Amino acid sequence: MAYRRQTWLRALAYTAGAVLALAGARGARADSITPDVLGPNRPALTPAIQGGPVSANGLVTTQYQQVGLGFPDAGALIDIGGVSAWAPVVQSAAASTLDFDGGPVKGAPVRPGTSLPNPADVLGVRFANSKPGFGVVTAFGEGNRFLGSSTVADIGAPGNDLVTVSAHGIRSFAAVLTLTPPAGVPQSAAADPLVWGVREVNFGQSTHLTPEPASLVLGGFGGLGLAGYSWRRRRGTPART
Repeated sequence: MAYRRQTWLRALAYTAGAVLALAGARGARADSITPDVLGPNRPALTPAIQGGPVSANGLVTTQYQQVGLGFPDAGALIDIGGVSAWAPVVQSAAASTLDFDGGPVKGAPVRPGTSLPNPADVLGVRFANSKPGFGVVTAFGEGNRFLGSSTVADIGAPGNDLVTVSAHGIRSFAAVLTLTPPAGVPQSAAADPLVWGVREVNFGQSTHLTPEPASLVLGGFGGLGLAGYSWRRRRGTPART
């Protein structure tokens, strides 16, 4: 009888371990993506000059989908003090140019190798900038629905502050950094204008999510096994081997 009891307890322990493993795998997702992750296959660098032209092979469009990051609007790849960063771009019929004057960098979590959405619950954006600025990161859900935003009033060069937003079902984001020049003076006209970009994006899943169906099934089997063992013990009937 003692052997059968130990067998039941071992089975329950294995079941609980499987449930915890699945739950942990779900909650542990955290993908950090940088511009250099593509190595030599990354887009060409563009000189970091406000209003400067961006060549066709310098546009950031679908290249990073293979690692889980999409760009709803085209961006550019620049270098800020030896750090690679995605920069905002404004496009017209005539040309594509850098736009550090309030233009956001837009991104979206996608299933690696596709353009299909891969919603996240935690978003982190790390800036690279030539001088301290005011950073804002906004997250959107399905149908471009506003989910939340975070701001950092003084992101110091070269941008060591990670701005995060936590919200269920993040499908896209917009990140912007401004110099906040004196009132009435547009940044493009200010001396020594701010040069900035996004040097790292993190997508993650909350650890406080509803268990997946597989976890619920395993948990149900464990509960049934425990109930069956307790019922047999009360009746004094040996468990079948």
